[in-house]
This record gives sequence, structure tokens and C-alpha cells, in this order.
Amino acid sequence: MVALASDRTKSVHRAQIADLDAIMRIERECFPAGIRETKDTFESRLTVFPEGFLTLKALDSASPSGNSTISGYFCSEIWDSIPQEAQDAYQLDHDTGNRHCKDGSVLYISSFAVLPAVRGGAGRFLFKTAVSHLLLCFPSIQAIHFIVNEQWLAARHIYETEGFSYTGQIPAFFRQQHRTDSALIMTKKV
Repeated sequence: MVALASDRTKSVHRAQIADLDAIMRIERECFPAGIRETKDTFESRLTVFPEGFLTLKALDSASPSGNSTISGYFCSEIWDSIPQEAQDAYQLDHDTGNRHCKDGSVLYISSFAVLPAVRGGAGRFLFKTAVSHLLLCFPSIQAIHFIVNEQWLAARHIYETEGFSYTGQIPAFFRQQHRTDSALIMTKKV
């Protein structure tokens, strides 16, 4: 499998069906119960828009042979426009097939996660590589759009320094066992 980008310790590749178990491990480690998405959702995303589903392979420092393992993922879809009705448009586990429009103008980042053990530059590397790759492959994209939990300060820092702006809020979107957090809507014109 050819890497879309790489350096000495990490590389970005298109996701494969065989990667789903590793992706679900990342989902479990990065997101609390109540806001995790299902394996069926990720499989649908991979089937509907495989070009928009990428994985990060990072050098496993615990491996004596220096193997790299899937340590992050980035999945997206292309929408024809930014939705006006915020709450219903962004549901977790939504059906990608109902919204994806390959010739649309909005890249929607549906999920993005990197294992805590490899953070410290790996997340930004994956994010920038994925966005650059998709903008190159789909020149009709005019905006990038997504939601982020208001409490995820490290993720928000990446997005802010990459030029994204806050364009809305969905109160009590992320419902966990003992609390609810708002989703912040972020957008960047291309």
C-alpha cells in the first residue's frame, strides 16, 4: 500500500476494510461511551467514500522490530452545502449514503481521532495530509466543515491554528453518562 505522505515515524494511507478492527480500537480509546460511533457506521463510510477515509500508521515504540500500527483515522464525506438545520444534520452514526455528494462543494469531516500514545504532532500531520489530499482530488470543494466537542481543547487548537472559524453551536449535542457538552461548528473557506 502506497503512503499518501510519510516521515521517519508516521505515514498516511487510504483505509481498507481489514483496518476496521484497528479503527474501532482507536474509537474506544479516544471517545467515551455515549459518543462512540459503530463499526457499521465506519464500514458504511469506507464503502460510500473510500477516498475520504484515511489512516495514520505510526511507529510502535514498544515493538522491537519497529513495526508501525494504525494509530489514527480521518473520515469524511462531501456534502452539496452546509446544512441550515444544525441539530439534525450532524447526528452521530448518520448514514453517509444519504448525504454524500461526490461533486459537492463542502468537505465534511465526520470523525478524526489519534491514539493518545502517538499524539504530539501526529494528529496535525494526519489532519493536514488528509485535507490537502482531498482538496487536490476534489477541486469542487469550496469549504471544509465539521463539529468538535467544546471540551476538546487540543483538537480545537489544531483547527484554530489551521485557520478554521467557529460558525455555530449545538447545545448538549455530546451526551455522555454523567454530562453533556455542546458541539462547536467550525468552517474554513478554501
